Amino acid sequence: MAPRLTRRLGLLPSMITGAVISAAVFIGIGLAPDLAIAAVMLVGQGFAVTMWNVVTVSLRQQIVPARLLGRVNSVYRMLGWGLMPAGALAGGFVAHAAGLRAPYVLAGIICALSLLAALPFLLSADPTHD
Repeated sequence: MAPRLTRRLGLLPSMITGAVISAAVFIGIGLAPDLAIAAVMLVGQGFAVTMWNVVTVSLRQQIVPARLLGRVNSVYRMLGWGLMPAGALAGGFVAHAAGLRAPYVLAGIICALSLLAALPFLLSADPTHD
């Protein structure tokens, strides 16, 4: 489904869509009134993460020179997987201080702010954007 949506929307809009859905879903999970709504939100999160991964890996393969692709992928994985324990620890502190729902809401806010901070750079790097 991700390649079809990317062809229809374009690369940058697909990335932004995945990031927006991810931020909204995190907030939705934190505010969900019951388990069924949280489960639907988790399905949305799975879609957003898959969309993001397909688009970013495809983009990396297109723009990174072949001789550097292994190194770039290694750094990407090191940062992504390496920071997960720090995020889990921070989430535990937030949950302890503000309740079990708070880390999800905070994660959504951080995702949204990160997207807003990155958006000018993404738009300036997009050759199709005026």
